[in-house]
Amino acid sequence: MKFNQLLANKRWLSAIGMLVTFSLLLSACDASEWINSLPGNPTDSPQVTTTSAQPVIQPTAIPQANITFKVRVPDDTPSDAEVYLSIVDEVTGLALNADLYTMAYDEEASGLDQVVYSLTMPFQIGSIIKYRYERQAEAVRVLEHVADGSPVRYRLLHA
Repeated sequence: MKFNQLLANKRWLSAIGMLVTFSLLLSACDASEWINSLPGNPTDSPQVTTTSAQPVIQPTAIPQANITFKVRVPDDTPSDAEVYLSIVDEVTGLALNADLYTMAYDEEASGLDQVVYSLTMPFQIGSIIKYRYERQAEAVRVLEHVADGSPVRYRLLHA
């Protein structure tokens, strides 16, 4: 029984040794020439030559849409508080890479019982916008939260 276990361990060690050897050999090889010789490789694309008789095709601009963001702030918001639209990036971290845009007091939408801030920004049609609202009063920045006090991760808009 011990002999069979010893033999099995030797086979595993041999397999691991071969794997390490092959990985070392392959890391020393330059496979770029072989990869570049494969059909369909982007470097095999034909060279395009242009003459003055041929029209030059200009790329078309991606259409944009102006999107207006409006937010009604809580009644306890100080009158001198700054209100921001925070465009967040979920990939790098919601708190790390946010772009803040100052919103303006909206006189038309505001009334006696509500205070509204708004901001209009252009976005490419088809883009996904992840955003939330923030306000700053004195030295404290307050992130948007719902009625039960839990924070809003972000809002989502498809332009």
